[in-house]
Amino acid sequence: MQTTTTYDKTLLDDLFANRQYAEALQYIDSLNVRRSRDLSREDIAHLYFAQGQCLYWLGDYRKAAVKVRCSIWLSDSLNDNFFYARQKYTLGQIYRETGRLEEALAAYTESHAFFKRVRDYDRTLVASTVIALIHFQKGDYQRAIEVNEDVMQKARLYRLPQRSRTAAFNLCRVLMLTGDLSQVGELLDSIADDCTDLLSLTWLESLRGMLSVRLLDDAGAIEHLGNAIARARECHYRRDEVVCLEYLALNDFYHGRHAEAIGYCEQILATPEVTPSAVAQTLWLLTEVYVAENKLTLAAETGAKAEQAITQVKEWAELGCLHRALALLADKRGDLQGTIDHFDKASEILNRHGARYELAVTYLAAGAAACLDAETKKERLHQAKTLFTEMDVPKWVTQTEEAIAYLSLSKPQCKSIRSTKNSIEQPEIITQNPDMARILEDATKLAATDMTILITGETGTGKDLLAKYIHCHSKRVSGPFHNQNMATLPAALIEAELFGYRRGAFTGADGEKAGLLESVNGGTFCFNEIGEMSLSMQTKLLDVLESGMVRRLNDNVGRPIDVRFIAVTNRDLEERVNAGKFRCDLLYRLRGAHLHLPPLGDRQDDLPLLTQFFLQRLGFGEYKLREAEMIVEQCGCYRYDWPGNVRELGSVLRKAVALTPSRILPELIGRLSIEVTRLSKTDGDDDERAKLAAVLERNGGNLTRAAEAVGMPASTFRRRLRK
Repeated sequence: MQTTTTYDKTLLDDLFANRQYAEALQYIDSLNVRRSRDLSREDIAHLYFAQGQCLYWLGDYRKAAVKVRCSIWLSDSLNDNFFYARQKYTLGQIYRETGRLEEALAAYTESHAFFKRVRDYDRTLVASTVIALIHFQKGDYQRAIEVNEDVMQKARLYRLPQRSRTAAFNLCRVLMLTGDLSQVGELLDSIADDCTDLLSLTWLESLRGMLSVRLLDDAGAIEHLGNAIARARECHYRRDEVVCLEYLALNDFYHGRHAEAIGYCEQILATPEVTPSAVAQTLWLLTEVYVAENKLTLAAETGAKAEQAITQVKEWAELGCLHRALALLADKRGDLQGTIDHFDKASEILNRHGARYELAVTYLAAGAAACLDAETKKERLHQAKTLFTEMDVPKWVTQTEEAIAYLSLSKPQCKSIRSTKNSIEQPEIITQNPDMARILEDATKLAATDMTILITGETGTGKDLLAKYIHCHSKRVSGPFHNQNMATLPAALIEAELFGYRRGAFTGADGEKAGLLESVNGGTFCFNEIGEMSLSMQTKLLDVLESGMVRRLNDNVGRPIDVRFIAVTNRDLEERVNAGKFRCDLLYRLRGAHLHLPPLGDRQDDLPLLTQFFLQRLGFGEYKLREAEMIVEQCGCYRYDWPGNVRELGSVLRKAVALTPSRILPELIGRLSIEVTRLSKTDGDDDERAKLAAVLERNGGNLTRAAEAVGMPASTFRRRLRK
């Protein structure tokens, strides 16, 4: 390459203006920046920044980040706030593209501050808009709403109507997930007259179409989405066209047109340069459509692809929806535990991030699941009705009411697994581990008492099963058993659901209803994930435990109840007490009897027995224990520490079986080996140990705080560090 000695800024600006990034990069390389003596420090900083921008647009994000960071270091002494703001903005773009959202958020926040310092309000609002999008990507929908509303307010103040419209469009997308549909309609109507350019008109029509889909307005959805697609194609807005196709597929699915929905999904997946986010959303929907069509093998294969795609883009609403689809798949296969696990996971994710609309749809789907008992289905349907009523979607409310009516009509044929001794089967706790045997022995002794029991352990260790085991070995076995996941109850409903209410307690309370605690009279109530309960609810629960009385909302009279309580959590409650998030007196009251389940990594002698159990349950075949030991050994299961415990083992086996329709054992072993190899981290043990040791040091040697910092249970952190 010929070396150029003169820096022609005008030439470089022209190349950027024409988006000739490869040519611009070649020109900068020709200047031989590192060896040139004719360039000032400021020139070099700007050239490194230009290199970073070119590399960003050409997709070489690693090198782009290096160049921009070099530019920032070189320009540190220049005191150019505007240049620094641009550098940080570009660095934020690079981090966002590579999925490093926390670092992107920090870079954009600095960029926003410095654009504001130089009074460039237009770019300040652009940075704020991207900050809102990152909060949305992270699943913090409430924060995304707040930032978008702030951008709209500031844009009106600074008289920047385009920024206000963009923020309004983004706000609508978040509000549709949180279920504030009436606000979406009002917002779109308020900005409709200002939408004169083609892009704004495309977004306006597409959002009206999305809203129509959620309101089950079939004709409106087809009309608006059709208009948006026509405009998007006119201006080659490929991404907007794909989004509209996604919602047309969803609309057809909601109205039972499965073949048409599949057609739209296949069209999206065949689109050139389709975004990973579009792939993720399309695959989870396709999974649910295949389940509805009873194409279960295809649904399992598509679900596995969807999980991989969603993990890549880290979109929480899609992950919750995928677990709903997998719950429906497990239900069609008659897998009760899989159905419960996936519905619980879907509800937990959607509730945690405030995606009320999809949460309501999930409750409605659970209300139609064949595997679940009548009481659970009725409970989910009433939760769905409450949410749909709050969101003001009459057609969904009608569907939910019809499902409740159908369930009531078919009640004589529905056998509740909680109603009688014969109908609730004793759970199978599979173990040959001495520690687990001692725990079961203690649980059997405690079952004979009425003591409140606290069950702790990592996620997937079988805490729910142990709670049911205690109930089945108690004198209350003929009474009801209710396992309530506290993380799945919306904050607005939790008190009414647990304690019940009288007429007039809140808007929509047009009658009197007993709460869940009253309905379990004479039986056992399990507070699953009690660590997620708010402090105010902890106070009320403590009062119930102490007094044995329940007071309904809007009622001054307490009602006595005869209920045995079990609390379940994967959290360190003592740590939460120290953090001020859990009442110490409630912890002492719950910890009258404490059972802690060890992780699967500490009871690997159970792997063959559990594998034998799962394969038989999944209908793959009946194998002797020595054959199961051979399977576990050949697949490398002993080399993996199973952080997801028994639930993760079951999920891996379910996936391997689903991908082995031939039912041939060598093929199953091959599939299982691939999954375990993918999950295993043994090759990076030294690096992982160094990272974990560094986290432990940063947290002053406190293992519990260090484990929370990396998002894993303390016992898993300790085991991996030791390993």
